[in-house]
Amino acid sequence: MLLRSKSSWPEYKVADVAEINPENIRKDFPYDFIEYIDISSVEQGKLLETKVIPIEHAPSRAKRIVKNGDIIISTVRPERKAYWYVKNAKNNTVVSTGFVVIRPKRKKVEPKFLYYSLIQENFINYLANNTAGSAYPAVSFDIIAKGKIFVPPLPEQKAIAHILGTLDDKIELNRRMNETLEEMAKTIFKSWFVDFDPVIDNALEAGNPIPNALAERAARRRAISTPKLSPEIARLFPDSFEDSPLGPISKGWRVGSIKDIAILQRKNIKPFEYPEKIFFHYSIPSFDEGKVPKREKGKDIKSNKYLVPRDAVLISKLNPRIPRVWLPCPEEDIHAICSTDFFVLTPSKVSKEYLYCLLSSENFLNVFASLATGTSSSHQRVKPESLLQIELIIPQGNCIKLFTDQVFYIFQKIKQNEKEIQILGSLRDTLLPKLISGQIRIKDAEKFLEGI
Repeated sequence: MLLRSKSSWPEYKVADVAEINPENIRKDFPYDFIEYIDISSVEQGKLLETKVIPIEHAPSRAKRIVKNGDIIISTVRPERKAYWYVKNAKNNTVVSTGFVVIRPKRKKVEPKFLYYSLIQENFINYLANNTAGSAYPAVSFDIIAKGKIFVPPLPEQKAIAHILGTLDDKIELNRRMNETLEEMAKTIFKSWFVDFDPVIDNALEAGNPIPNALAERAARRRAISTPKLSPEIARLFPDSFEDSPLGPISKGWRVGSIKDIAILQRKNIKPFEYPEKIFFHYSIPSFDEGKVPKREKGKDIKSNKYLVPRDAVLISKLNPRIPRVWLPCPEEDIHAICSTDFFVLTPSKVSKEYLYCLLSSENFLNVFASLATGTSSSHQRVKPESLLQIELIIPQGNCIKLFTDQVFYIFQKIKQNEKEIQILGSLRDTLLPKLISGQIRIKDAEKFLEGI
């Protein structure tokens, strides 16, 4: 039985207002390729990727056809919240049989309203509490079909979906803006400290030799007719290269290791010993669900955590083939903590912006992932000493300060957007169950949206 708070709206089973797994691929499927969505491709309302696969090479689980307005939910461990509202689907979009596909009966229910009804905490808990199996606990289609939701008249459904959708759209806009801003900062980092563009430009200007490994890059730089960097910036970089164990590097720079530029923090805390204190909790699930830390009371956090200093950068030691690098921005008056599956690094001779871009760089992440140990592919970890011994190039002079100045306002805007995401997410999570169950009137909810 799915427990609900009281409402004046009628209560229906999901099967009364939607079809369950309405379409599967048949022998007469007319397409040579499929756009495939696997369980790993979906995270809490987000589609991470689709794979184009020839139909003859499609995995056996690639069976369920989806259309715009469908809702897909992973039946395995539903508490992990692998769900998505289908949009921009193609005629050949197919999802794994690990999903249940729920297709709204549009004369009875607004698709987005049904989506919000099915992803609220109450319904997800209902699914999680009714799973079967130990290794891969999954919920049956019958349990999903019997789940109950409140269904108001269609005009109210559409109004509720609009309110919640407005909040989600704003959150998504901020996330995309942050992705763009991060890429801008990372592009500068790569250009200056990985590809050595300013040094190549200076070497070409001075007529100094270019190492063979950088000849192709130099040819592309030579072809750029417009000014590369201002003279004030360019003169802070060398105009020649020298050999190193890591290949050619800017003259005067040196090879070191992570321990030369950062400190590994290990101070831990038992939050449950401070039951009423509020913590900003940076966890692996929170990262995967949109990089939004959870505000939690100490009594709700059952295990030891690391303290997170204000200038820290986090990188997950768990399954490093999945990159998880986080630049926290906790509030001034709230203790920040993180899972012990993160390394907590604070900069010693560089800025936190430089350290974050370094740890996020493709070259570093490839080396980092190669150091993982463990017998299970799903629970491999990097050891602390392995992290600290990773070799890297350390720029000299004022180059790091110059980089930090260049990207400072980029990261300030990212921080501002992240705080707005936290506020909007908290507002959405507060309104969702109250709107879906009829506990709060639409007019009252609309007041919260004023100014957003």
